[in-house]
Amino acid sequence: RVRMGQPLVTSDRVAVEWWTTMDDPDDGEITLPGCLLLRFAPDGRCHELWEYWQVRPGRQDPPPGWGR
Repeated sequence: RVRMGQPLVTSDRVAVEWWTTMDDPDDGEITLPGCLLLRFAPDGRCHELWEYWQVRPGRQDPPPGWGR
């Protein structure tokens, strides 16, 4: 399951948090909260993409109010 937070947008950049729960073949159930950082070229295509995340054991829901 993948959930996306509310994106923060400027003229050429976007930052958006995401929250994923999944079954990993090696580790079993895991939770991956993370963030995407994108910068766009003048023609509107993605020019740079940075991403980071954290792995947590088990399925965990986001904290209250997350993603708003």
